[in-house]
Amino acid sequence: MGCSLKFQVQASFEKHLHAGIGSALAPLYMICSPVQEERKKLLEEVTAFLHKKCPDSSNSWHRAGSKDLAGIVEMLETRPLFHSHIVVVVDFLEEFSKKQMELFEKVVSSPASFVYVVLGASSFKPLSDLYNKVKQDAVVLDLSDEKPWDKQKRLQQWLNLRAQKEGKKLTASAVELLFDLCGMSVMSLEQELLKGICFSGEKEVLSREDLLPIASSHLSPTGWALSEALIWEENPKIEQIEDLSLFLAFVGQVRYHMQVGKQIAYYARQNKTGGEMVKLIPSLRASYVDKYRKVAAQRGVSFFDEASKVLFDIEMLSKNSSLNPEVIFTTLITKIQYLKKHHVIPTRPTYSFT
Repeated sequence: MGCSLKFQVQASFEKHLHAGIGSALAPLYMICSPVQEERKKLLEEVTAFLHKKCPDSSNSWHRAGSKDLAGIVEMLETRPLFHSHIVVVVDFLEEFSKKQMELFEKVVSSPASFVYVVLGASSFKPLSDLYNKVKQDAVVLDLSDEKPWDKQKRLQQWLNLRAQKEGKKLTASAVELLFDLCGMSVMSLEQELLKGICFSGEKEVLSREDLLPIASSHLSPTGWALSEALIWEENPKIEQIEDLSLFLAFVGQVRYHMQVGKQIAYYARQNKTGGEMVKLIPSLRASYVDKYRKVAAQRGVSFFDEASKVLFDIEMLSKNSSLNPEVIFTTLITKIQYLKKHHVIPTRPTYSFT
């Protein structure tokens, strides 16, 4: 190859793969991602790409911590009997001991001509020494330092592309709902998307209203239960969220309950019954309206407006400051709880016509 190719944006990495840059394939590919399910999908994508480019190849998957280093080395050094090439995939490189990694690096740094090596690790650190030795012949995707908002943007693009493959389009509200329910779990996002596509029939554009009636609210049980408790319970028991990416997903779930609460409060002020509300807001379940109609009416539309402002400020703080996620999470809980206890519903003005 003769040049170093290290990507930190998945779209650029995939563009390189599928554009077929150059006639020769790289002998070594490295995927770094702290999320195992994402890393596995990317390893599978690279493997499929290599098979497409080199159909006469077999593959062999290994886990670095499986204590099968001798077997891995044998695969790397033994020409396959029935194929011209072999793709050797080794994930969890961080599980190798220092001594094992040194031996592995010796073999991988000068791979046989019939081998394509695909490596996975939760961070770039276990691969840094090897990369420095082989960077002229390696293609790397490093997502280990990806910011949560960048990850959400990447997954949003992925969701839209995934829907397009099935002949569908997603509205912005549909994408937002998927993130609210699933956080940034690729497996859950894909599961809910495919379920929505399955139930959509011939409808080409899917909206929030199409997905919500069949959405699984248990997908992110901790975040969903916490967000529901924060908005609706007077004195909720809230467990700490320490991971920023989980916190941003939690913010989306809180926003959903606030939006729903405002709608219920608005119609409660107009003395609408629970049944009437469900007809006016088709995405709501009757059980949800029955459960929270009284609380929403007591708090009023203005409470949910004020709470939404608090949530927006906290979300901006999480994206633009270096504060610990625990501190930001605690600040959000404290402000919402304070608002519950001290918010006063403004009285409607009265007019005299005398």
